[in-house]
Amino acid sequence: MQRVAMGLLLAGSILGVTPKANADCPDGSRSVGAEEQQAYVAVATAIKAAVPAAPSGWTLKDPLAKQQPSAPKDVCKGTDPVPGWYGTYEWNDEIKRAAARNQERDAKIRTASAWLPDEEKTLHEYEAQARDLERKAVAVIRTDPAEAARIREQEKPFADKANAVRKAHNERIAPDVEAIRKQYDSGYVNPDVQVGVYARELDANDDARETLNIAGATKSFVNSQKEIVLVFAGPFPAAKASGGLGTRTRGVVATVKGDREPAEIIAMVLGASALSQVGKR
Repeated sequence: MQRVAMGLLLAGSILGVTPKANADCPDGSRSVGAEEQQAYVAVATAIKAAVPAAPSGWTLKDPLAKQQPSAPKDVCKGTDPVPGWYGTYEWNDEIKRAAARNQERDAKIRTASAWLPDEEKTLHEYEAQARDLERKAVAVIRTDPAEAARIREQEKPFADKANAVRKAHNERIAPDVEAIRKQYDSGYVNPDVQVGVYARELDANDDARETLNIAGATKSFVNSQKEIVLVFAGPFPAAKASGGLGTRTRGVVATVKGDREPAEIIAMVLGASALSQVGKR
């Protein structure tokens, strides 16, 4: 819950949304001074300008593309506004591959679900007998309800036998259909990679679970949430230097969330981008 709340506060800070004195800020809020706002906008603008374009075969979905960075007027007491950017890189090539795989999967499922000739013949015979009796029942239901009920009693065994044939068919094909679904589902790759880039105080306790070596980043690792984190060397002054509260130097940190293969592709794109120069003089 604390991680979710922090994520909401970061997103609100980036969008310049003013927090309310509610559960997000149980101790209330504080005003962000003019100098803080100017520093915030300068850092947010630098980060946004350094965000790399989508590589070939990808699309960048930037919800802030048409907005100029603006600073929040208030933040929760005891905190500083966190300038940054967030967006989603979508792997178009993988979407096309997935569509082709889905067509291939569906074709195999249709083949595996096909009726055996004798099985289908038996089903149609039972269905035809049930339909014929149902038509006879409908024809007399207004003039002789009792006769209609008698005919429907005759119809029921044929309907039950048709249902039994369907059930046997479904049970026969189920293992093959399930095996096909598992085969293709196991190869699914989510084409969306969510990225957040923030200027924030660097914490020695970085939650690293797996060390990576992404060129361009001072430090890169996978955290306990299975996100790829890149830390860039270029530092920003502590928030206190512009009237804020924080006393530690801030760095540019990018968080990349998605399936491992596409997440690593985007992490390498970020590492090779101008983000490594943000904050350097």
